[in-house]
Amino acid sequence: PVRVLSGGERVKVELARLLLSESNLLILDEPTNHLDVFALEALEKLLSEYAGTLLMVSHDRRFVSGIAQRLLVIEGGTLAAFEGTLADYEAKRAIRDEQAERARQQVELGADTLRMRMAAIDARLNGKGLSADQREELEREYFDIARRLRALKAQ
Repeated sequence: PVRVLSGGERVKVELARLLLSESNLLILDEPTNHLDVFALEALEKLLSEYAGTLLMVSHDRRFVSGIAQRLLVIEGGTLAAFEGTLADYEAKRAIRDEQAERARQQVELGADTLRMRMAAIDARLNGKGLSADQREELEREYFDIARRLRALKAQ
């Protein structure tokens, strides 16, 4: 009787029942939980040969890598579809992350350049020998740079 089986054994029985049914859609939530290595390998083989549609939620990256050909990924509170394997997704994500880091570094470099220019302007404004027009032009540039810095921070 099923009632005398352990949790892992019950999971195996339920998975076997599902896979032997004539269903063309399987929805599995963490199907690798409670499975030993042998059962996990058998399940991976069966699911990779399954002819229907499989919707699976799993945190087991190795298992997902062996089965999934299309991913629905939740990142930053949004759901996105990705056509390809987990390895394809991770490679694309690494490229995207690298590009974002380079862009962030460019913004930071631009901000550093603006801050250095502000410091140079400040030094000139605190010095002597400036005409009223020169002082006004430097102040205008200083406030323009401050505005640009605020815009960079807002990005």
